[in-house]
Amino acid sequence: MAWQATLKRVDIAYQRFFKGLSGYPKFKASRHYSGWTYPDARQGFKVHSDGKNGYLELKDLKLKLQMRGQARTWGKVSTCTVFCRHGKWYASITVDCQPERTTGTGAIGLDFGCKVAVATSNGDLIEPPKFYKTQLAKVKQLSKQKRRKRAPNYKKKVKASKNWRKAQTKVSKAVRKSANQGQNWVHQTAKRDSKE
Repeated sequence: MAWQATLKRVDIAYQRFFKGLSGYPKFKASRHYSGWTYPDARQGFKVHSDGKNGYLELKDLKLKLQMRGQARTWGKVSTCTVFCRHGKWYASITVDCQPERTTGTGAIGLDFGCKVAVATSNGDLIEPPKFYKTQLAKVKQLSKQKRRKRAPNYKKKVKASKNWRKAQTKVSKAVRKSANQGQNWVHQTAKRDSKE
């Protein structure tokens, strides 16, 4: 299925070129694409779930993976994208459904920004917890250790050393932790305010 996704990307690139929307397609190494997509639920994958937990079956890989969590709304499964981020694999499943949201009686506007985490239409400003700041010292220390290893140079065809890859994994893990904490805080804040 990975080669089908590659062919589809190449086809889209050439179509854009012939329409005059972009330049001539250039070769891009596989490291830029850390996953693949199953475009149809009838081939390649099957979801054994009703929206709460369940299993994801990848037929071509002969894998059956346990799904955790509960979807807010469930419907007909259409596509599945498998991708790798910071050394961990994730599956994103697209579902055709009619979203149902429970909200409170009042109305409030939320603006998620960079300077202030959340600004409400009432005039309240919510400051974010400094997740990245707490991890920054650790990230700097790990990055310093990584700089002492042999880094990859794709132009000179120099491969990264095993120790560099190990150090890179540690840096990615520390950054991912702070990013996940921040994203989780944003979701929890939005959910709490929408239900009030």
